[in-house]
Amino acid sequence: MNNNIFTYSLLRYVHSASSGEALNVGILFIFPEQKKVVFHAPTKLSRLSHAYQNFSEWLVKAHLKGIKQKAQEVSKDWVLFADDLLSDQRAFIAREFLLEDATALQFSEIRVGVCYTENIGELAQSYYDLYFGDYEEMIPKENQRNEKYISQKLYKSIIAKSKDVEQYLKKDVVIESPDLTLKFEYAWQNHQQHLVKPLSLDLATEEGIQEKAARNYGYLALMNQTAQEHNYTFDILISRPSAKSLYPSYEKALRVLESVPTSKKIIEETQIEQYSDEIVQQIVLVK
Repeated sequence: MNNNIFTYSLLRYVHSASSGEALNVGILFIFPEQKKVVFHAPTKLSRLSHAYQNFSEWLVKAHLKGIKQKAQEVSKDWVLFADDLLSDQRAFIAREFLLEDATALQFSEIRVGVCYTENIGELAQSYYDLYFGDYEEMIPKENQRNEKYISQKLYKSIIAKSKDVEQYLKKDVVIESPDLTLKFEYAWQNHQQHLVKPLSLDLATEEGIQEKAARNYGYLALMNQTAQEHNYTFDILISRPSAKSLYPSYEKALRVLESVPTSKKIIEETQIEQYSDEIVQQIVLVK
C-alpha cells in the first residue's frame, strides 16, 4: 500500500464577491510521488443554473474544460512544471489554472490527504464522490415546477375564469430602481400596482434553496424605495421542493422572504387558484 501524501483543492463558483456565496464546481488533485495532476468536475451544472438566474453555464464549462486540459498538460510535462508547482502550490494553481476572465472561479485552500491505494484514479474518484456524489442527482426537468410552470399555472387559472381579464394583465414588466433592474412576469392594478414574480424553490439541495431565497430577499429589499415611491406591491408565486426531505429548508426560505422589508405577498402554489380569483375580482372592480 502506498502511503504517500497528496494535496487537493476545491474549485468554487462565487456568484457575488460581496455576499461570499459559493458552490463547488470541481476538485483538483496533485500527486507528487506519481507526478500527476488530476481534475474532476460535474458534467452538468444544474445546481448553479437553478441557484442563479443569470448564470453563464457555457462560460463556466469552457473554463472547466480548460482546467482539465491544463492538468493533463502538467502531468504530461511534469519535469517542466514540478519545481514551481511544488514550491508554492497555491500560487501555481492560481497562475496556471485560472484565466484572467474567470473572476467567478476560485480555488480553496490546499488540503492534504494520504494515498491509501496505488490506484490514484480510484482515490481521486472517491474524493470526488464525497464532495459531488449527489451533484447530478437533480430533479428531472419535465417534472420540475420551475418559474415557467408557475407562471403558466396562474395564467391558465385566470383565463379559465375570465378571458376578458387578459387585456388588463401587463406581461414582462421591467422595473428600474437606483440599484438594479428587475423583470416581473405580470403586473395588474387595483389600488396598487401588483408586480407578479414566479419563484421556484423546487430545487435539489438545501443549499440551493437557501441561496435562492437569500438572493431574492436582496433583490426585493433593494426595490423597496422604488415600491414606496410608485405604490408597488410584490406578489411572489412560490413552488415547494418535490423532495419532502427539503420541506424544512423550504419553510425557512418562506420565513426569509416573508421578512423582506417591503410591500409584498407570498403566494404558495396551492394558493394560486385563490390568488387568480382575487385578480379577476379586483380587475373587474377597477375596470
